[in-house]
Amino acid sequence: MELCEHKNVTGSNAEKIARLCRHLASHPRMIPRYFTESLPKENTPIDLQLPWISSTAIDFLKDFVSSEHNVVEFGGGGSTLFFSKRANHLVCIETDPGWAKTLSTAIENRKLDNVDLRVFSLPPSEYSTEEEDAYISQLGENFYDIVLIDCFDFNSNLRKSCFYASEDHIRPGGIIVVDDSWAYHSLRSQNRAKRWQEFKSIGPCRPGITTTDVYFY
Repeated sequence: MELCEHKNVTGSNAEKIARLCRHLASHPRMIPRYFTESLPKENTPIDLQLPWISSTAIDFLKDFVSSEHNVVEFGGGGSTLFFSKRANHLVCIETDPGWAKTLSTAIENRKLDNVDLRVFSLPPSEYSTEEEDAYISQLGENFYDIVLIDCFDFNSNLRKSCFYASEDHIRPGGIIVVDDSWAYHSLRSQNRAKRWQEFKSIGPCRPGITTTDVYFY
């Protein structure tokens, strides 16, 4: 796994707290946001209707997403509600049937009619290559303007597999968004994108710093 290679979001609790304090000191505009979006334990991404990614990546997406965009996401939640309000159409591919039920209720309560929620259950432990391939095949023959990869990843390979499959389904001018990118550093040197950008900051419903990478095609 690549997880241990990246000290920017790993380390002891003391290191994480120090990193958070340094970040907020150098980005004071994030302080109110940290206390309203990140710290309260009662918040969930669905409550906030925000993706569970870095806040700076969310700010980028607020400006990038348009009503003409078609989006697919591997892993749903607050991002599903976020995209559905801004994009033309959204395909959400979720692996957890229980979470999908919660998400479906949120979609129904908000009367969102542009979301195609697909449940493809993967076991919460090790899964086979065939199961992984079948999950990724939910992309179908379609092309998308935005792909968000934020699915549960038991062995750090599923998100990478989703990424490389998505490169065959991204439209020119589109983007692939990889959350927790600190754990998938190799993608930065092994991709077909024109460029990539790291968004490192606090994020909704998480106490520390995280990174989200955006790949531009």
